Amino acid sequence: MAAVIARPRVRLVISWAFVVYAATAPTDSLSRSSPETSMQDVVYTLGVWKVKAGQEAEFIAAWKELGEIFAELKRPPGTGTLIQSLSDTALFYSFGPWGGLEDVQEMRSDPRAQAAIQRLIGLCTEATPGTFRMVAQVPAGSPHRR
Repeated sequence: MAAVIARPRVRLVISWAFVVYAATAPTDSLSRSSPETSMQDVVYTLGVWKVKAGQEAEFIAAWKELGEIFAELKRPPGTGTLIQSLSDTALFYSFGPWGGLEDVQEMRSDPRAQAAIQRLIGLCTEATPGTFRMVAQVPAGSPHRR
């Protein structure tokens, strides 16, 4: 008898990065990235959010507001993404690239960003941050793996 593995389905809710995570090796800028840049130099933020029942719309609105704050930073992040689980609508993931560790540290020291992040955390039963670096990538439509 064959086992069937159910794959969770997710949907894109909105775009913009936020949260407080970084890899250990910074890059100078997202626009100056090149093939010579080590994958370990790529800095991403990632968050797992379990939102309180009935607070999903408020969480999404608060996340958008944080994106507006990020856009006003001296060195804003690249495009980020917030996704929501279809099977558990209280479960969200957010992720996106930053120009380097210094950019994330600047965001962490910004009082407006910190207040907005605390607002998000207050809407959650769980908020799980992490620190990540890129270790592999498969380009779309390419048989080559990096």
